Amino acid sequence: MEKYEQHQFQQKELPVIFHLDFIGPNTSLYPHWHENIELLYCIHGDGEAVIDSRSVPLKKGGLTVVNSGNLHYTKVISGQSVVYYCLIVSSDMLEQFGIFVEHKEFCEFVCCEEINRRFEQIVKEMKEQKPYYEGVVKGEIGALVSLLQRDFSVESKGDKKSEMVKLGIRYMKKHFCETLSLNDIAEAVGFSRYYFCREFKNITGYTVNEYLRYLRCREADQLLQNSTLAISEIASACGFDDVSYFTKIFKKQTGKLPSLLRKERKGQQKNEIFFK
Repeated sequence: MEKYEQHQFQQKELPVIFHLDFIGPNTSLYPHWHENIELLYCIHGDGEAVIDSRSVPLKKGGLTVVNSGNLHYTKVISGQSVVYYCLIVSSDMLEQFGIFVEHKEFCEFVCCEEINRRFEQIVKEMKEQKPYYEGVVKGEIGALVSLLQRDFSVESKGDKKSEMVKLGIRYMKKHFCETLSLNDIAEAVGFSRYYFCREFKNITGYTVNEYLRYLRCREADQLLQNSTLAISEIASACGFDDVSYFTKIFKKQTGKLPSLLRKERKGQQKNEIFFK
């Protein structure tokens, strides 16, 4: 998804986000960014990460690094599914090791046996969660990122076009429930409509209107799940003036009508209560 991502770390003693991701040929992912560094360790398939409009390999044998503040998303190539571990590390935790990722950039694709070994140890510890695993994982992360800092630091690739796109995303994320025109968004970021729309498409792979519809449907999905608002009220709350148009766009985005999705969610909740 195309947005700023605010991370919530569940464990104070180990402020990381760790999960296994799978992307197939038909997976639709939207670019996003965040302040924390993200490490992608591929275990199957051949894909790429698009980082600030640059194509970076995502393949077995190397570590793909998403630096702080970089707009990014992953995708498959050659129609092949890709499986990778994603590790997002709190900047505050890394500062304890003297590593300040908001002012540092690393190579975006790193082939290094020692770094791979460190990441595989992190995977092992996170899976097994033996006593005191948090301290072990912390130490491995510190060692891994210290290696990146020592051997794979690069000069900043700051991109004004990407910054413009981020400003546009911030504005849309804040105002998507309102009536928005392309002129409104372009004016908010200080560029012409034509230039902004062209570069937004070049960098993200999506048009501005596609992203705006995505944001609205994502919010509608949350309201369908967590509120008792009527579908017409949800449409209005998410920036859709016409409920029929909302229903059409929502089905295109999710594959299901809003009424059907709400019905399925309610059924799932009843089952969860029954089996508790």
